[in-house]
Amino acid sequence: LGTPFFIVFGALSDRIGRRPLITNALWVRAIVIGVLGAQVLAHAPLWTLAANVMVASALRGCFEPVAYALVADVAGADDRVAAFGLQRMGVNLGWAVGTAIGGVLTVWIPYGAVFFFAAGGLLAAAWVTTHVVDPITADGGAAASPAPSGRAGLAEAWSEASTRLLLIATFLGALLHTQMFSTFAIYLSEQVHLSKADVGLLYSINGLAVVLLQIPALMVVERVGHRTTLWVAPLIEGLGFALVAFAASFSGAGIAICVVTLGEVFFSPSHQTAIADTADPLRRGRVFGTTSFAQIMGVAFAPVVGGVLLDASAHDPYWTWLPLGAIGLAQAWVLAGFVRATQRRDAARDTIAGA
Repeated sequence: LGTPFFIVFGALSDRIGRRPLITNALWVRAIVIGVLGAQVLAHAPLWTLAANVMVASALRGCFEPVAYALVADVAGADDRVAAFGLQRMGVNLGWAVGTAIGGVLTVWIPYGAVFFFAAGGLLAAAWVTTHVVDPITADGGAAASPAPSGRAGLAEAWSEASTRLLLIATFLGALLHTQMFSTFAIYLSEQVHLSKADVGLLYSINGLAVVLLQIPALMVVERVGHRTTLWVAPLIEGLGFALVAFAASFSGAGIAICVVTLGEVFFSPSHQTAIADTADPLRRGRVFGTTSFAQIMGVAFAPVVGGVLLDASAHDPYWTWLPLGAIGLAQAWVLAGFVRATQRRDAARDTIAGA
């Protein structure tokens, strides 16, 4: 349900500003999460929980692409790699700390009550965003950008060659990376016979590795250029998933997840910077919304793809993980085409400007 909202609200932020959407989405989502906690405590019917989760997902569409667009607005072209890397570190730190706090709280209080603490965190985040300077004004944005429409936004993005390649690569990247949170855990539990605690520790290693590797990775990206790391990173991540086929123990799985994480810390800031560079500044929210849509579609299909490969492999890990690793190869090939397309576009613009 939330996927069309990524495009619509991304485009709407180009017209009315970034901060109104970000702040109000956080306020409302805090209420929704608080209600969800009350529903859990009251043992509400499953369909009411599902409806609430759908609303929360839709509200996510008001926040994520708009937040990316805001970073692109306030960070200069030379600072975007570092800015997006810092944003990535904040997201991963929030995931790691939030999960740890939630786990500890469940020991002391009922599970449903944990959602009240999450709602409090959202309220705090909403208050922080009220102090953000919004570079987009409602009057100027409405005059410069078209009315928000999910179908029109997707059609516009798909009609441009370089953006079309970026959307395909974004889908493939999400299709691959989400395997770490679905197929990876199932495989390690059922076929490698790792305990739940060991699988959880592997995810902790992933979070810690992101924090430790992100700054060195940013230095590499800034040194060699984000257009190079943009297509090299999927090769590294694809290799990491292919290595899972050879992981017969915790240590083997640990090596694989570290390689996947290495690709992740190179790809994320390079990817967001490429989106910002590709987008028309007057329609930046729409482009971020459209690529977020492609990413969520990849997330949605990832468990199906991984599950089918697991079922069809007859417990042969090579037939599961080598095809999944090949998705990284396909993503790198598409992104190499994207880089060539943007280089041709930039060269044409320079020629016109020189004339």
